[in-house]
Amino acid sequence: MGRVNYVVLFGSALLDLTCAVLRKNDVLYDSPLGEDKYLLPYIKKNASKLDSYDAAVIDLGDLKDTDEQVMEAVETIRFVDDSIRIIVIASKEGKAGLLSRCFLNGIYNLISAASYIDVRSQLEKCILTGMSYKDASVFRNAETIKKAEKRHGTEALGQYNQKTIIFMGTGPRMGVTHSVLSAAYTLRKCGYIAAVMDCTGSRDYLQLMQSYELNLNDDSCFTLNEIDIYIKPALSEFVNQNAYNYILYDTGQYGHFSVLSRTEKDTAAKADARVLLCGSKPWEIEDLSAVLKEILDSGMKMKYLFNFTSPEMQPELWKMMKPAGIGAGDLHIMEYLPDPFTESVKLREILEIQENRTRKSLFKNRFRQMKQVK
Repeated sequence: MGRVNYVVLFGSALLDLTCAVLRKNDVLYDSPLGEDKYLLPYIKKNASKLDSYDAAVIDLGDLKDTDEQVMEAVETIRFVDDSIRIIVIASKEGKAGLLSRCFLNGIYNLISAASYIDVRSQLEKCILTGMSYKDASVFRNAETIKKAEKRHGTEALGQYNQKTIIFMGTGPRMGVTHSVLSAAYTLRKCGYIAAVMDCTGSRDYLQLMQSYELNLNDDSCFTLNEIDIYIKPALSEFVNQNAYNYILYDTGQYGHFSVLSRTEKDTAAKADARVLLCGSKPWEIEDLSAVLKEILDSGMKMKYLFNFTSPEMQPELWKMMKPAGIGAGDLHIMEYLPDPFTESVKLREILEIQENRTRKSLFKNRFRQMKQVK
């Protein structure tokens, strides 16, 4: 089969995620439907233009066509040029029968809502190599697909319960960037899709990118360990992007955070969690005291994470923080993680990260398959 280089997108509720995968793999694309979500009329009118594309990505969740109209559109595309790779994404439940019909018609590049956390990797496979009969055999029976959706949950793709998390430090070199990367890596290992937003303007992320010999794409983003890292975006710019379960903002030193625009402050105020990295050395306590006063005056809820601090010092920290009204549940000490791309037990606790059941089920199923092969 091989990779495709030019793709046409039809009705994508997952436009941000789909385009991110295409850009990552240097695939050109068009999205001609616009606000009109009817596939069949467009295909009938523009069939002659389709032979310039290597693949067509059809997101069923965003189309207004009936199942019969979708199948007619698919057959028209195949009639025009049967070399066009057709990729079908069921980003909402209730399309099991249509996916099964696609499979029975020899279309194997199929992605269902039952595996929404893995949609990026599956879409990438569809783009780079194409799915095989074996890959798509789970779509032979509509009832099997329905059971998988029920087992994994029928939450629609692109409608995640997205969470935003703000990280900041009481001073420079508090380990904010290190902790952000560790949090993103921990989330990814738990089965979630995470993005990091660098709002600091420092060179830390650029140096990280260069050390791995990576390049920025058109969105000023690079991908490392399945984490998308955006360089210097506006703080509120990506809040409504539906390609991610979690968006982590690195705002650096609190002084930078305190001079943000009103829109950015509103974004931070609505964040699901705010984590302040603190130091416990004598010369760092003064900065902590100043920042703590501002935070308490603003009424913002904050998690306090002490970095580079031995657990034995926790009683002293508690004595220091308690008079300021900081609850025990908001005071944490980070474990020692020399490599930022390491899962953090402490960050899982702070951010209340649960193992994603869909991801876990997929791992179990793969393990069972491996045992059967043996």
